[in-house]
Amino acid sequence: MQEISAMLQAFAKLPPQPKASTTFLEIAGYPHLENVASNILAFYLQSTNQHNFGNLLFRALMQLVDCDVQGEYAVTARREDVTSGNKRIDLVLETPEFVIGIENKIYHQLNNDLGIYHNHLKTLANGRTLYAFVLGLYSVKLPTESYFKSISYQQLFTSFENLWQTENHANSDKYTGFFHDFSETILHLSRGTTMSAERLAFFQSNQQQIQELLNETKVLRNEMRTKLTQLAALIQPEDTPKKLKQGYWSPDNELFEILHYEIVLNDQASLQIDIMLNLQGWQMQFFNRRGDKASTQTWIDQRNIVYELHSKPLWRLRLAQTENLPYNADLGLVAEWVVGIIQRLLP
Repeated sequence: MQEISAMLQAFAKLPPQPKASTTFLEIAGYPHLENVASNILAFYLQSTNQHNFGNLLFRALMQLVDCDVQGEYAVTARREDVTSGNKRIDLVLETPEFVIGIENKIYHQLNNDLGIYHNHLKTLANGRTLYAFVLGLYSVKLPTESYFKSISYQQLFTSFENLWQTENHANSDKYTGFFHDFSETILHLSRGTTMSAERLAFFQSNQQQIQELLNETKVLRNEMRTKLTQLAALIQPEDTPKKLKQGYWSPDNELFEILHYEIVLNDQASLQIDIMLNLQGWQMQFFNRRGDKASTQTWIDQRNIVYELHSKPLWRLRLAQTENLPYNADLGLVAEWVVGIIQRLLP
């Protein structure tokens, strides 16, 4: 335990880990979906769309094969272009001079028949210059006979930014912000190790002690859950009528466990009681499981239950306790406390 204590003291002295800003696509939960990325690419590659980029992204793409496209002619972008055998190419671009095929691969393995794709594109080209790309987080080696060139998103975005800066484009348009959010999202997926060298060295040199601490933490979490299970068993059926629904919840990264009961107030509203056990002891909080917050708060006020309002990170009414019930409190006393509050809150 002395080694673990020394390790924790050393950890406290480490400088804070810099945090990357979260993108909108990451908030929405779609940072890695290829269909989403392909839809966004198609929107910005279609030169007539309202993003006002014109064919800038297309020209950035063409620079990756040393093709300096001049002029503002139109680029048409199509999704899921059907080939023979009912195969589908993610993106097909057409201009008066070029036909471009793009197979978009973020995480999925490349199992596509690129030969079929190339034959389809060659038919579409009908004499126009043809290029075919596999676009991914990283460039990969492809068979020479595939006729496809592997490029990375990093290469595409760098080429785009170079053109953007050279041609002095404005940053005020909302579609510009959307595109930069998209590019930042994709680059987050390919950034690899983000931990500082000092922090990584700390974890490497203290691996054994960290594992021991994780094991001890697991034992503690299991003990907390056992206490809650025993508490639930002490609360008799007549104390928790059929209007109550019971459950448990364990947060991922915090040291507490919750036993919860849901009280159905009426057809539109229900109130949840959380009985929380952490290292400081037993606590209780309430919130609106169904219905609005105001109705829940009024219901509790009418029963003269004193609480503290917490609005962050979540809206909760924390019971104001007149006496502390410590972690190792007698479970019979805890059960009496819980039942007393439940009975006051029942309809």
